[in-house]
Amino acid sequence: MDARYTDNFEIVSLLGQGGVGRVFLGFEKNIGREVAIKEIKPEKLGANKDKVIARFIREAKISGQLQHPGIVPVYEMGKKEDGTIFLVMKHVQGITLHDAIAERTGGPPDQAFRARLPLMDNLIAVAEAVGYAHSMGIIHRDLKPANIILGAFGETIILDWGLAKRISEGGEAVKEVSDTHRDGDNENVFETRQGALVGTPSYMAPEQINPKFGPVGFASDVYALGTLLFMILTGDKPHKGNSRELMTAVASNTPSPSPRSYGQFIPPELAAICEKAMAKTPGDRFKDGAEFAAELRAYRDGRLVSIYEYSKMELFRRFVARNKALISATAAVILAIIVGAAFSVHFAIGAHRAQLRAENALVEVTNLSEGAMALAIKSADALDQYARKTKTRHIDAEEFPKLLPTDPLESDYQVWCMQDDGRIVYDEDPKQVGLMLFSDKLYANFPELLKFGEKIRNESMGVSYYSFLSKDEQNVIYKVAAWDTVRALGWKIVVTHPYMTK
Repeated sequence: MDARYTDNFEIVSLLGQGGVGRVFLGFEKNIGREVAIKEIKPEKLGANKDKVIARFIREAKISGQLQHPGIVPVYEMGKKEDGTIFLVMKHVQGITLHDAIAERTGGPPDQAFRARLPLMDNLIAVAEAVGYAHSMGIIHRDLKPANIILGAFGETIILDWGLAKRISEGGEAVKEVSDTHRDGDNENVFETRQGALVGTPSYMAPEQINPKFGPVGFASDVYALGTLLFMILTGDKPHKGNSRELMTAVASNTPSPSPRSYGQFIPPELAAICEKAMAKTPGDRFKDGAEFAAELRAYRDGRLVSIYEYSKMELFRRFVARNKALISATAAVILAIIVGAAFSVHFAIGAHRAQLRAENALVEVTNLSEGAMALAIKSADALDQYARKTKTRHIDAEEFPKLLPTDPLESDYQVWCMQDDGRIVYDEDPKQVGLMLFSDKLYANFPELLKFGEKIRNESMGVSYYSFLSKDEQNVIYKVAAWDTVRALGWKIVVTHPYMTK
């Protein structure tokens, strides 16, 4: 037992130390549990002793008032025999978020990303705890992977509230930089003595370094949360270098790096959340930890992320992914009607087989729809770029297929193109080129095609279906069709694929 402490506590070992304090593993005898005991390093009790102790007491009070499962609880504040103060806290066991990220980094970047992605749940828990602290008017100011413990039973705990501050106290960092020390995350950390910037450079917000960006507040913690998300997505820190280089990069007017620069395998919604959280101007970030957590939860739960602008193709894919059961049931009914299937309860086995066929047909139609949509978008972009580059308002039918990303004569998909008035400017059948879809007698017997033509004329982009009689008029051909607009020309490029012949 260390005689400097009360008889109730026995010191077992040193757990770690930072620039001002150190933490021991202790044993609380009257309850019979392990605890963490934090105290100020004796060498720090010099000329600024009163200020250091006052700051230590403030940490104890702030931590003790934050009652949240994601924040390490303070059990007791006591005095040693020499009169200095110590804190008794919960002993949190586990690995740091820093180590968890490091364990999942290396190898092919896309595989490493997938290995790190489950850490999103831990980050959501951190953001929710920070959001709770913000609701109490408290900012942490030193969020970093080394201060976050992942427990063996799903716990996510934020440690070290030594730099925490109430907004009502002012919340603004002052200008001069103190000496630095090393902590367990191998980061330069600026000490919290009077007249010093506070925080860890890799995770500090621009306003913590230069007041020209505004006052330190809730958005400063949001910036740090953004850097944690950046590390989970990329396995890397947003900025590298020594302390001065890091601070220069963070406090510059250059936008923060985007995680998408590490590879297209990173979901654009998560990249958008990260970019907003790490915006240089505090007002451009999420207002607090709770708002940041809400966007991450939306992504995790498969809902739309409000700050990300989805393309029509992305919305289409999400709709199919989220409504497979509904689409499957609807498609089963539609396909049953198409093939004239009518079953009674006496043919349950046959009905089950028909349902399987319908579901398989749904999967095939969905895949064909996505493929057609992707090719339509690429084709429209290629033609648009060509028209803008050459400043042409016309593309010859013979030149047309050479500009497409895929040779239509070699593809399983069919391609045709229509002007807004219905004139066919390209078709794989040369005889169709120049005909008017809405007025030519040839199309009078194809009402479904005419309805489809009206639909694509009125909508810039989409997926639909139509049917028509084969040339021998013996079969009905059903096609899935996707279209997009060549904006420089106002033409509609259409990509189709047959999915049934009756």
